[in-house]
Amino acid sequence: MSILGLDIGSRYIKAVVANGLTRSVKRAYIIETPQHAVKDGELKDVQAVAGAVRELITSKRLHIKELYIALKSPQLTNREIKLPKLKREEINSAIEFDLSQIFPNIQQSNTISHIQYTKPGAPFAGLAVFCPTRILDGYMKLAEALNVPLFRIDTGFNAAVRAAEFYGLIKHTPDTTIFLDVGIENSQVTIVTGGRIVLSRHIAFGAGAGAASLTEPFPDDNDITSGIQVDFSPLIEQLNQTLDYFKYTRTEEPRITRIFLTGTGSRSEELVALLEERLALPVKHPELKLKGFDRENSAVLYLAAIGVLLRKPKRFADVNLLPDFRILTSEKAYKKRQTVAVSLVALLAILFAVAFGMLQYQELLVQQDTESLAQRMAVYSEVNSVKRDIAAAQSSIDNIGAILDTAEKSAAKNTAILDGIMSAMPSGVFIQSYSASSGTVSIAGIAKTRPDIAEYIYRLRSSGVFSSVAAGSISARLDKDGRETDYSFNLTLTLAEN
Repeated sequence: MSILGLDIGSRYIKAVVANGLTRSVKRAYIIETPQHAVKDGELKDVQAVAGAVRELITSKRLHIKELYIALKSPQLTNREIKLPKLKREEINSAIEFDLSQIFPNIQQSNTISHIQYTKPGAPFAGLAVFCPTRILDGYMKLAEALNVPLFRIDTGFNAAVRAAEFYGLIKHTPDTTIFLDVGIENSQVTIVTGGRIVLSRHIAFGAGAGAASLTEPFPDDNDITSGIQVDFSPLIEQLNQTLDYFKYTRTEEPRITRIFLTGTGSRSEELVALLEERLALPVKHPELKLKGFDRENSAVLYLAAIGVLLRKPKRFADVNLLPDFRILTSEKAYKKRQTVAVSLVALLAILFAVAFGMLQYQELLVQQDTESLAQRMAVYSEVNSVKRDIAAAQSSIDNIGAILDTAEKSAAKNTAILDGIMSAMPSGVFIQSYSASSGTVSIAGIAKTRPDIAEYIYRLRSSGVFSSVAAGSISARLDKDGRETDYSFNLTLTLAEN
């Protein structure tokens, strides 16, 4: 069984194929990204990217069973987190609360994950990462278009550090290593101290702003050493600012030992010399001698795509912006259940329509009886008796008219309620039960993430159908290993007055 790791950039897609059991690298490929299909890590044209990857899989006769993605985007944010002792099930909520103090309503628009370096039961130390959910949805759609289950979305900087750690490039020592990933549009600086990522920041400078030769993954030696002058000052300046901030936040002066230079745009010897001169630190390209790479030391270009395939290193929790229960196969099952729910709503609407039609038919029959009684009044002399019959018939008409009005209003109201509930439901929410009483509606369901529940509540409140939406209980459901799979919840909805 083969698994595929992807690092999708604006100019190139780096793909690494590994053995699904041993996770050993088998082959690596670089293909061009379709023009304008990717911008700042966001898939602008999912089908174009899927077509390029599908062509690679087909042409190389690859049999891919699982998909893993290393995401690089300026919109992906991280923050060092330190918390007191917490139970395992309390950590996610504590991190969300901590982030929400700085980024209000973050759960509604972002997916949050984290790295945990400390043992469970000890004070928590780690790194929280979060990314707009709309960006992650693009990669979900990519996996669906490829028809390959998506098992992991990692950050590019974390995946690169995982690979460096796995192959012995960094050690768990107090020293500090800087990773500077120079891309074509943007760059990323990541600081690792004692084997832990403590900071990673986006830099708005890429090799594409320099010379065209710097954007080639495998440039000729003459291109690299041709003496092309490139202004790297924006990169150096922002790198210095990041290092100053890092040192300012440390209680002790950190001992920075080296800089690893990675990325498609990192091949410039001028950049190496400038960094060594400005920072007075040794600067080198990490060397990985792995099988399956056509050129010597070219494995450094695939560092993120390699790292996302590796098993968890010395961490008690690691980044996965795609929770387990959102694996593509499970997602399809949820969609089927939602289809059933929609079918039930349609069936209820049909039943309402049939009942309404029957009442109208009964009204027609009563009207015919009334006309017949009127004819009898003209024929027979028992006027009083006929009048009583007519009065009784009229009363029946009035009663049935009232029933029709009530049924019509009830049908419209229930349809509006069901429409409000279903149209507001995000893809990550499934309704298990629904009940209504005078003025209130109770809902029980399952959500993939807590942000999905918050998003659902927000949409319900914004629908105009309900005056208030209150969450009753929200609880995580655990698998046999004690990991959270999804969340069950109860909501109470108060109908808006018309």
